Amino acid sequence: VLHANINQVNTSALSFFKVESGNSIPLSATEGNITLAFGYPAVKTQGISESNKYPYTQWVYRGATINMQSGRMVNIDLKTPSYGFVFNGSVIKVGENIGKLKNIFPASFSVKSTRQILVGLNYNGEPIDSQILFDFNTHNQITCISLID
Repeated sequence: VLHANINQVNTSALSFFKVESGNSIPLSATEGNITLAFGYPAVKTQGISESNKYPYTQWVYRGATINMQSGRMVNIDLKTPSYGFVFNGSVIKVGENIGKLKNIFPASFSVKSTRQILVGLNYNGEPIDSQILFDFNTHNQITCISLID
């Protein structure tokens, strides 16, 4: 779903990271990128994507889950302050106040819903189906940072 009123940012300007290792992974991270930055998952489960019917593997970490298809990351959910998101050098962690997003993604912030802020993505100027989703609670603290499709 493309929302005209939200920020559209280039995929090359962002990454996800694990605080402990300090290593980050790009949007289309491979298994090698992910194990280097996040370590090996506690659990791996198999599933079938509801959107495209392709099989995927879900890597489950303490505080994060990553869905892999054909050896690449297609979705990620970061749910604890052990993980974060980097955009053009700005670091955003789970648990931080959404006010931090106001200057980084002003258009998305201004049209946020009661619990979510959505940021659109493009690759070299071409819009892609994936988006970044920030979930937040009644105290305006970020509770989850996701890459969704």
